[in-house]
Amino acid sequence: MPYVVAKKFISKEFEESWDNMNFPLMIILELEKSEIIQRLVQKRMRSFIEPKDKSGVFIIITPVMPGTAEHPVSNNFLAERQHMQIDVQGTNYDDVNAVADEVRAVMFHKFNMTEERNGLETYFEETGRFLISKNYIGIPQKMYYKTPII
Repeated sequence: MPYVVAKKFISKEFEESWDNMNFPLMIILELEKSEIIQRLVQKRMRSFIEPKDKSGVFIIITPVMPGTAEHPVSNNFLAERQHMQIDVQGTNYDDVNAVADEVRAVMFHKFNMTEERNGLETYFEETGRFLISKNYIGIPQKMYYKTPII
């Protein structure tokens, strides 16, 4: 659990400052605060790879492309446009759908990111799991509003 190890060594002030963290980790830390995520997903959230424990609903967060500089000011940029793919998988469709809805709410309200239209919702008979995969794009203003990034 790489984010648990990282979280252990991060002070509360640093965590809340949104500075110097990779974006998938920040999404995981924000999702952990949700009651729905705590109940249905627990610690089964990873960036790039599936978690070892696939017994319930789990989340995989993958950057689609590197952040692109936005909002030029003088010789700096004040923000980065982020593009993330978030997959929610599990054996119970209602749970997967509830978690996907909560992810959408967190991405919109906490990170100022909206979902693109090119999502995927399917069932895989080989694994017996449902998948809801959505791409989110936007400029998470909370991350950069005080400090230029470049």
